[in-house]
Amino acid sequence: FSFGASPVRAQALKPLNYGFTSSNASDWAAYVAQKLGFYEAQGLAVDFAITGSAAANAQQLTAGSIDLGGISSTQVIEAIEGGAPLSVVLNRTHTTPYLVVGKKGLHTVKDLKGKTIIVGGPNDVTLVLMNGILAGNGLKQDDVTYTFAGGTPERFAALLSGTVDAAILIPPFSFRAVDQGFAVLAEAIKYFPTFPLDLVATNVHWARAHKDTLEAYLRAYLLGMHWLYQPANRERAIALLSEATKTPNEDAVKTYDAYIKAKVLSQTGLTPLAGMDVVIGTLAKIGMLKPPLPSPAKYVDNQYAEQAAASLRGKI
Repeated sequence: FSFGASPVRAQALKPLNYGFTSSNASDWAAYVAQKLGFYEAQGLAVDFAITGSAAANAQQLTAGSIDLGGISSTQVIEAIEGGAPLSVVLNRTHTTPYLVVGKKGLHTVKDLKGKTIIVGGPNDVTLVLMNGILAGNGLKQDDVTYTFAGGTPERFAALLSGTVDAAILIPPFSFRAVDQGFAVLAEAIKYFPTFPLDLVATNVHWARAHKDTLEAYLRAYLLGMHWLYQPANRERAIALLSEATKTPNEDAVKTYDAYIKAKVLSQTGLTPLAGMDVVIGTLAKIGMLKPPLPSPAKYVDNQYAEQAAASLRGKI
């Protein structure tokens, strides 16, 4: 999707294809960079597409159909373990802003026993988070029924339709659900306080062949992030999120408080290896990874973000 026509002739720009899983607050800095012309200023014509899931992004990155894609930490580990030539090159969020939201009449996570919960997919990070939340309340995966939809908008729609009892949602859709009378049953951050969640991955072969293009994207993204964190830009930032996610302004206001005031979005873009170790350990506990456990460096390459940040030093 696009926020409007480019003021620079398209043929003068390098193309880059980026896959969103869905329109949500995790890509806020990307919306800013697109709308304010930061990508164009770096010589890029970025084409955004919504793929519907982190798994779809992993597949398209592997096939070379997209150049960069939003992906969860668990999904990229699974893809690389399966032989995909991928690597994480950007960290978008370093905590887990998901909420578990349930129908009226449900009050706690324990009330979900015997109920139907919608998560992203059978190997999605939302399933990992949900299982951790269940375990923290004395429940097991077998105590609930899972159904799947890759993006938060689709999970929100399922909750509204009444076909599920609860959903794990990310802002601003989690706030929309609360505004419509659904109950907050759990906050994922209380169970996973240090858990890199929303990352950006690329195909390592594309990255090596297009290093300048990749670093140009990362520079524009970091400029967007810097702009987003400036208090003077609050009202414009809220309006951009509301426009990009097609959500009411009041939900975007709440999301600003949840993401910007709480510093959920990574300001450096660097993926912490210690945090990835937490993810690896979590996957080991549920049997998705077997000993000997790999080093987080197997999945992360921070060199491009580091170089992009170095080239911006003194400019932001």
